[in-house]
Amino acid sequence: MRWGGVGVLGALIAPGENNRLMCVSDTMTSSTTSTPAPSSTPSTPSTPPTPPPAPTAGAGSSFTGGLLASGSTAATRSIVASAIAYERTRSSSPAWGLLRAANGPVVAAILSQVFHTTRRVVVGSELLAEVTDALEDLREHFDLPRAAVAYINEWVSSGYLIRRSPTGTTEETYELSTEALSALDFIATLATPKTTATRSRLATMAQALHDLANHTDPNAAAVIARLEGERAAIDARIEAIRTHGVDMIADDDALERVHNILTLVRDLPADFARVRSEVENIAVSLRAEILNRSVGAAEILDGVFRGVDLINDSDAGRSFHGFYDLLFDPESSAGLDAALTAVLSRPFISRLDSEAAEELAWMVKNLETASTDVHTSMTTLARSLRRFVQSREAESQQALLASIQQAQALAIEVGRTMKPATSIGVDIELSARSFQPISRLRLYDPKDSYISPEVDEAAPGTATLEELIARVRESEIDFAELHRAVDDVLTRQATATVGEVLAEHPATQGLASIVGLLRISFEEGTRFEGTETISWSTRRGTATATLPRYGFRRAHPDPGTEVADYADAAHTDADPGETTPGETPSSPPAADTTPSAPDTLF
Repeated sequence: MRWGGVGVLGALIAPGENNRLMCVSDTMTSSTTSTPAPSSTPSTPSTPPTPPPAPTAGAGSSFTGGLLASGSTAATRSIVASAIAYERTRSSSPAWGLLRAANGPVVAAILSQVFHTTRRVVVGSELLAEVTDALEDLREHFDLPRAAVAYINEWVSSGYLIRRSPTGTTEETYELSTEALSALDFIATLATPKTTATRSRLATMAQALHDLANHTDPNAAAVIARLEGERAAIDARIEAIRTHGVDMIADDDALERVHNILTLVRDLPADFARVRSEVENIAVSLRAEILNRSVGAAEILDGVFRGVDLINDSDAGRSFHGFYDLLFDPESSAGLDAALTAVLSRPFISRLDSEAAEELAWMVKNLETASTDVHTSMTTLARSLRRFVQSREAESQQALLASIQQAQALAIEVGRTMKPATSIGVDIELSARSFQPISRLRLYDPKDSYISPEVDEAAPGTATLEELIARVRESEIDFAELHRAVDDVLTRQATATVGEVLAEHPATQGLASIVGLLRISFEEGTRFEGTETISWSTRRGTATATLPRYGFRRAHPDPGTEVADYADAAHTDADPGETTPGETPSSPPAADTTPSAPDTLF
C-alpha cells in the first residue's frame, strides 16, 4: 500500500505529551530498565530498597529510556493510524479526487465559472449549453474528446455535482457538492494567495475571544466593573468627538476590513451545502432505521407521533436555525441593511474592483437567498418524514422489505440444492421489459424518414442597416446608446443618477435599458445614498421600480474643461477636435451635428 506523506506529517505534528521525546527516541537504546514499582509489602530494616541506577554517559536514565520507548511506540501507532485514515479519505473523498484528477484544471475552471456566489443552482439545459461552449474553447489547449453530457454525468457520479429534480419542475437542476466547494476554495487559495495575517483578522479574533470571556464570566462584580469601564470609555470618546471631531480610520484599513468581511462571506456557501448534505443524510438514516426496525426505530416513531422535529432538532439543524433566526430577525436585519447602505456610500468603496463592490452590495440578499433554500429543504424533509410515518407508509414499506428479505433467504436456501435454470413448473409474468440478444436489434436507418422531393431554395432577400440594427437590438443591450445618453446628461450637470438619465432619455429597449444602465453604474459609476423610483414603458403600460440610487459623476466639475469621453475606448475613437488645457478649442466639422461629450466619468 502506498502511504501518503500527509498522513505521516499529520501524525508527527499531532498534539501529544510525547511529541518532544518522539524525535530523539530512535537514537536511544531500545533495551532500557524501568524503575520497579514499590511493593505493597513494607520492607524490613535489614533489606533497604535498592536505589535506581545512576545515569551513565552513554544512555539516559531508566525512567527516561522507558518513556522514550513508550513515546516512540505511541507515535508509530499514531502515524500508522493517521496514514490509514488519510488513505481511506483519499479513496473516498470527491474533493481529493478533483485535486488529483488528470483533467482537474479543466473541471475546476468550468465549475468555478458556471457556479459562483450569485448562482448556486443551474438548470440542466443552461449547464449543458455553457459546458459545451467552454469545451470548444478548451479543446485548443487540452485533450477533451468526450461530449459535454458525458462530462456532466461523470462529475455527478464523481461527487462534484448534485443533481436534483425539484417538485413542480420539468427540468433537473445542478449544484456544487460540499466536497467540490472545498476543493475549489483550496485551488483558488493556491492560485491567488491571500494575506491572512492582517490587523483586521487579528482584531476580529481578539474581539470574539474578548466577548466569549465576558459572556462566560460568572463574577458579577467583575462584569459590572467592566461595563462601567466601557461606559467611561464611550463617554470619553463622545467628548473627544465633540472637541476634535470624528477620527476615522484610513482608507487602506477600511478596505482591509471589507476584504476580511468578503472572505468570511465566501466561506458560507460551503457551510450551507454542508448543512444541507448533513440534513439529507439524517433524513435517509432515520428512514433506514425505521424500515430496518433497528433499536432506535421505536424511539424515532414515538418522537414523530409526539410532534418532535427530529431533523430541525439535530445538531446541524439547531446550528443553522441560529444563523437563520438572527439573519431574518427584523431588528437585526434592519440594522444590517442600514450598516451596508452606509458602508456602500463611503468614498473608499470606489477603490474596490467592480466584482468585489458588486459582491458587497448583494451580500445580504445572497445570504438571505441561500439560507432560505436550506431552510426550505429542511422543512420539506421534516414534513416528508412526518408524512412517511403518520400516513402508515412506513408500515407498508416495512412489510415490503420483510417480504423481500424473506424471499431472498428462501432463494439462498433453495439455491443450495437446485440450479437457477431448473424448471419448477411456475410461470411468472414479469412487468419489466424482457432482455433480447443484440443480434435481434435492428439499427435505425435515417433514410427511412427521408423526404424524396428536393427542398426549394428561397431567393436571397435584402436588408438595410437599420433593419439589422433593429434585429440586434431585440436580443442585445445597446450599450453605445446608453453611454451617449449618460454623456449628454453629464454635459449639463456634474452628477446624474440612473433615474435622471432615464428622465431625459427614456428606455428605448424597456427593461433591457434599465439593466444596461445599472450594469454601467455598477462597473463605472457611484453608489449614492437613498433610493429612487424609475419607470419605463411596456406593452401593457408603464412599469415602475424602486432601486438603490446609482449614478455617474463628471471627472471635472468645471464644465468648460474638455476631457476625453470615458466611453471612447469602449465604443468610439478619440475626437480629433479634442483640446488640452490652455489651447483654444477648434470648431467641429460642419457635417458633424452631434456634440462631443466633454466631462464624464464614473
